[in-house]
Amino acid sequence: LFRSLVPKIIHPTFLACEMSTYSISDLPIDCIINICHFLSTKDLVSFSKVCKTFYESSLVGSIWRRFSVSRWSFCDVTQVSQGPGRWRRYYIARRSVERHFDKGRPNDECPECAG
Repeated sequence: LFRSLVPKIIHPTFLACEMSTYSISDLPIDCIINICHFLSTKDLVSFSKVCKTFYESSLVGSIWRRFSVSRWSFCDVTQVSQGPGRWRRYYIARRSVERHFDKGRPNDECPECAG
């Protein structure tokens, strides 16, 4: 009896239509932030460029703090101004210093990151 009712209750075209109206950006912000925790730094930067919701969820400090601490054992984030995205700015600035150091060039574009 149940199998005979299912096609009448939920038609496949109805399901396809309903499914196509939702996107990942419709998820609650907590779910999107949780997804961000599984991305690499490169993927997270790309992810943050998709839309405003993704950008805001990519600013969560715990994500960038984990990246920073895993890359450098000491992180003096007090050198970076307060506000949303503080750890992200710290990571990007320190990575920029690191890249310039690897190339043997001085870095004048990052005065707030001396570590």
